[in-house]
Amino acid sequence: MGLKKSSSKYVILLNSDTIVTSGWIEKMIECIEVDKKTGIVSPLSNAASWQTVPEMQENNDWKVNTLPNNINLELMSAIVKFSSLKEYPTVSFLNGFCFMIKREVINKIGIFDEETFPTGYGEENDYCIRALNTGFKLRIVDDCYILHEKAKSYAHETRKKLSKSASQLLRNKHGDEKVSKLINEIKTDSVLSRIRSRIKSVLDEFSFMNELINKKILFVLPVKGGGGGANSVVQEVQGLRRFGLEVYIANKKEYKEIFLEKYSEAKEFCIFYKNVNELIEKAKEFDCLVATVFHSVKVIERILKELPDKATAYYVQDYEPWFFPVGSVKYQEAVNSFNIIPQMKCFAKTDWICKKVEKNTCKKVFKVFPGIDNKIYNKYLNFNKSIDANQINITAMVRPSSPRRSPKETIKVLRNIKKIYKDKVNINIFGCSDEELKAYHNFLDFDFYNYGVLKREDVANLLKKSDIFIDMSTYQGFGRTGIEAMSLGCTTVLPKDCGTSEYAINNKNSILIDGGNIDEATKAVCRLIEDNKLRNKFIIEGFKTASKYTIERAVLSELLFFKKVFLGRYNKNKIGVLYTKMGGERPTGSSYNRIILPLQKLFVKTNVDWISMDYEHLFCCNYNVLIIQRNVIKDIYKAKRIVEFCRTENIKLVFEIDDLIFENNILDPYEKEAVICLLKESHLVITSTKKLAEEIKCHNCNVKVIGNYIDKEVWLYNDKLTKKSSTIKFVFFGTPSHDKDINMIKNALEKINKKYDRKIEFHHIGLKIALGKKIDIDYDVYPNFVKSIIKNFDWDFAIAPLEDKVFDNCKSDLKFLEYSMLGLPGIYSNVIPYKESIINNKEGLIVNNDDQEWIDAIEKYINSCKMRDYCKKNALTKVLNKRLMDYGVNKWIDALLKGD
Repeated sequence: MGLKKSSSKYVILLNSDTIVTSGWIEKMIECIEVDKKTGIVSPLSNAASWQTVPEMQENNDWKVNTLPNNINLELMSAIVKFSSLKEYPTVSFLNGFCFMIKREVINKIGIFDEETFPTGYGEENDYCIRALNTGFKLRIVDDCYILHEKAKSYAHETRKKLSKSASQLLRNKHGDEKVSKLINEIKTDSVLSRIRSRIKSVLDEFSFMNELINKKILFVLPVKGGGGGANSVVQEVQGLRRFGLEVYIANKKEYKEIFLEKYSEAKEFCIFYKNVNELIEKAKEFDCLVATVFHSVKVIERILKELPDKATAYYVQDYEPWFFPVGSVKYQEAVNSFNIIPQMKCFAKTDWICKKVEKNTCKKVFKVFPGIDNKIYNKYLNFNKSIDANQINITAMVRPSSPRRSPKETIKVLRNIKKIYKDKVNINIFGCSDEELKAYHNFLDFDFYNYGVLKREDVANLLKKSDIFIDMSTYQGFGRTGIEAMSLGCTTVLPKDCGTSEYAINNKNSILIDGGNIDEATKAVCRLIEDNKLRNKFIIEGFKTASKYTIERAVLSELLFFKKVFLGRYNKNKIGVLYTKMGGERPTGSSYNRIILPLQKLFVKTNVDWISMDYEHLFCCNYNVLIIQRNVIKDIYKAKRIVEFCRTENIKLVFEIDDLIFENNILDPYEKEAVICLLKESHLVITSTKKLAEEIKCHNCNVKVIGNYIDKEVWLYNDKLTKKSSTIKFVFFGTPSHDKDINMIKNALEKINKKYDRKIEFHHIGLKIALGKKIDIDYDVYPNFVKSIIKNFDWDFAIAPLEDKVFDNCKSDLKFLEYSMLGLPGIYSNVIPYKESIINNKEGLIVNNDDQEWIDAIEKYINSCKMRDYCKKNALTKVLNKRLMDYGVNKWIDALLKGD
């Protein structure tokens, strides 16, 4: 009935016996929009057949998992997200307990088949098959977790009978062979078993909750509130409480009314005190006291004189000495706040704050992840924002009480813009009263509207209808309003070389300026007004950026920090990993082949676990080997911190690199500096080829070569793959970076096509070239990409041209492995990656980068089925015997777990 009456872009069917978790809809939308062909998605659960985690079956039946001890539902949801690689695996069936369907699917295949499946069983499986039959993909939202009570609608025995009956009806409708094939596909899907394995590993990492759950934490926040620092504390205290911790805020009674007016939700977790003596009495029931502003450190110092055994921490919101004149009493008090309690552990949400404190006070600061309130700062609240080139709303915060925010300069920029564009722009300001604005009356001769001092919800509403947000601060510890503006589709002009670098990238999602520079800011705003394409680009990139900064992610990093405060850190026999990611925080193909798949095999063989992390987590998680991949660390400060941390904690630091990425201007100067640092300072460097090892030995003599290996489970090895047509077809697949390689033999391909006319076809996947036929396969995470390749298999042979340059000669023979697993004989350029791996005329054809040689080789395969079969057989034999991941994992074991 719901499907019949629905008209929205997405429809969610949700069982009544479910409990949803924070951000569940946003996670499902992100998954369903990963490509145009995805039609239905469904999350992970404690009880949802193939989507069940962490254990899928028990006693030959689907298991109903209970939540682990002291892990509540919200924390379990966060753990699932933490463990997720956002693979969004494509599958043949989805469990109907929670089903998100695109409107296009409903329009194309209709609603559920109520006649065939009247009892509420089997109808979702039928719907999945019908969607697959019309070209839609089904995906599991592997970063989303929803609790499913199970067996509430039907008793267990009744459920089993209905399920068996529905299964037969499904086979009657779609045929035994098809249903069996689809069941076997999901049953043998190695991605799902890896997902369960990773969740188990992260649950093990969070076993400390058994000890932490009884600890009580008090954030000392004696302020009126309304600023970014207070906002952070309030929202993150709420988050820690949602994870099951007893966390409270202590504030002065004199601020109670104004504080609760700004944060009404704080009534349930805010303790108000009249004086320090009263706070001391309240502090007796807490285990940890957390300072949040420089003068709160002295309050905690006073408490410690009476209660010396309390653990302490300092949530550093900014480099507060800069708030005051150098040498003043408050300046010195702010400087001293970092060291007056020697045992106090500091944490902050940006690298900029960490660097400033460490440089000026020699106090180490732990980095946690920043977050914004996703209930009010959420891209889906303003996702369809349209650009009006004729009427532009410009917003800025003006706070005269904070000179570092450059209030006078901000007013002057707004005045400049209004004079240039007149009625084309509307100027809005907030952050101060009309009375405070009188200080700038000489510059207020233009039309604007002052919204005054706003609550968080009101700031969000203003940013929703704004097109450009300006922040001219001389610096920002974080710059919360900038990322909040991005989350609502508002483009930004922000100060550079400060905390905004945590999220803002110049000319990608923002324009960065010198804080307080009126000319720079005016030009930046004019540029955004004039260039609609640039504003649209910033809106899209801003949405992508802001979606990473969730409360869930921020609080999880703080939870790990508090684990360190109470329990310390120890090196466990585990491997920590920071791997490279593509857009949307998903692993690159290199991450899979060089990190994820080898480590999964290593775990199976040795039971040594591994855990993927963000930079913010690596200082608190437990492991004794840390792998940093390629250019995942893009900042020299972060690189040096990692090196120092590994030395201090006696952690083996391994740097993995499979391309000569620090040559040919591939990296910007900052990334290159970080890569060179890690190359030089790591205990071990792992490369994919001997040639690459030779090129980097000048940076580190301890280099080990571990070639690429192929995972038979990912490639779903099947020697019965057959073509669908009789036309001779050959293929190349890669990324757009290989356009140059195909263009190198463009003349040869055109001559072949002209000579054989319609008897042959050249196909390519992933390229942008206007040559041959592009096969419509969206680039996806590696296992899903492989599934799509196999599904679209219709080729006789493959080609792998590669330029003969130093950069290319450092590459591996991965294409040989992939083509061979598909049963495709290949033609390869006569360059180091291939000529050192392949026996010419036996395991493939090796040719010089000469048009005629390429023409001759292609014709050789076109005209000789026998030659194709001969090379195919020998190549496959070599890969199955010598180049499977089951064999290569031994080299990874030797490198990571043995010796130095």
